[in-house]
Order: sequence, then C-alpha cells, then structure tokens
Amino acid sequence: MRCHTCGHTETVPTVCPECSNPSIHHKGFGTKYLEQELQKLFPKARIARFDADTDSDQQLSKIYSQVYNGEIDIIVGTQMIAKGFDFPKLTTLGIVQADAQLALPDYSSEERTFQLLTQVIGRATRGHQNTQIFVQTYQPNHPIIQLATNKDYAGLYKYLLQKRKQSTLPPYSFLLKLSLTYKTEKSAVLNVRKLHKKIVQNSQKLHLSQVSITPPMPAFHEHTSTGYTWEIIIKAKSRNNLLRIFDSLDKSPYLHFELDPISLL
Repeated sequence: MRCHTCGHTETVPTVCPECSNPSIHHKGFGTKYLEQELQKLFPKARIARFDADTDSDQQLSKIYSQVYNGEIDIIVGTQMIAKGFDFPKLTTLGIVQADAQLALPDYSSEERTFQLLTQVIGRATRGHQNTQIFVQTYQPNHPIIQLATNKDYAGLYKYLLQKRKQSTLPPYSFLLKLSLTYKTEKSAVLNVRKLHKKIVQNSQKLHLSQVSITPPMPAFHEHTSTGYTWEIIIKAKSRNNLLRIFDSLDKSPYLHFELDPISLL
C-alpha cells in the first residue's frame, strides 16, 4: 500500500492488526477497481486504464493511439482523460462519482466540478458519434450537477456569485494563503501559532480595516514527503492590505505564500 500524498508505504495486511481475524475483503472505488468490475461484465472487451499510475508519457501516448484507432473497446480513467483528448469512436460515456469534488472543503470546489463535468461531456459531443452519456451521482438534484449537465454557464455564474457574496469570498474580497512547512508536526504547530500572533499584532499596528484572519489550521494534505504543513488564510476588501501584512512579516524558507489562490486545498 502506498500513499500518493506522502509516499508512506506498508505491506498489505492479510489479517486484522487488532484482532487477527483473516476475514479481510479488499475493496476500493478507484480506476483499478472499476477496471476489474468491467472485465467481469465484459470479458471479451479490450480494456485500458488512464490514471496517475500509468507508467510514462510514452505509455499514455500508446494507449491513446490504440483508443483513437479502435483497438481498445473500453477506457477507464481519472479526470486527466477529460483534458484535450479526442475520442472519435466514443459511443458511451459514464461519469462515476460525479459529485466527489463537491465534498472538498474549498470555495472553488463547485466551480471545478462544473468545469470537469462540462469538459468530459464535451469529449462526447464533438459530432463523431451519437454518444450516450450516463452521470452517476449521489446528489442528482445538486445545482452544480444540474447546471453542468445542461451546460448552463450563465446559471453557474449567477449561482456562484450569489453564494460568494454571502460569504464575502472572491470576487467580493481578496485572499492571502500563508503556509508553514516543518519536518515535525510539533514545530509546524508551534511556529504557525507564533505567525498568527504576529499577523494579528501587525494588522492592528497598521490600522488595517476589513481584514479577517483565520486561526491556524492544518493544510488539506497536512503530511507530505516534505513535512507537516499548517496554514493561515487572510481575507480583505483590499489586496493592498494583504500585501502590507505580508511585507510586515519576517521571511523564512519555511514560509510560503499565495496571493489570490485559485484553491485553498
């Protein structure tokens, strides 16, 4: 077993580490699992998989050429196959867990979900075939699912602006994301608390108005191969106020910043 975020590896257990019961069933929801299920349903079909585990760009190019030429019947892939590929022989498209990104704690998750769905659907509606499209979702009535399947860009614009205005999120404010990464969690927490205290003090000294500072919090991917990351998000009506706060801080190789981040993950 390998974590794609931090690189940690462990041997796949054959028994429960707590009670030693051998009744372990290995299940999953990724592309490998989908590929296995499709092989059972369509034993004679030629199936290929596109995802982050595909060996190299050369291998990707080979698989794509086989799909394009009709040498492969079914392709299973992550969102990477929605980016710019053309499949002229595509007759059926299935979008699995279409609402997965909607659960992510980020203000732009709905926008990204809409973008991905319309991109995938766009792959199937280029005029080569009369393609059937199936969207699997646990939230079929969610506004984003409805807007995306209807390609309602104007509706998305109106929906997102209304939500962001209520929460004073971009474009109704500007954001600054400050991240601290240290080798140990203890160091990350200790130093991010010091940073937060400094930010609050400096914003008061500078007499900055309409500035909101979040408490220190772990990053979405707190532990990676580079260490432990904690963050502070600052929101302001003026981008200049964010720049003044950042300029007032002591710089270090552990501190990273992102002005106007397109994502908070």
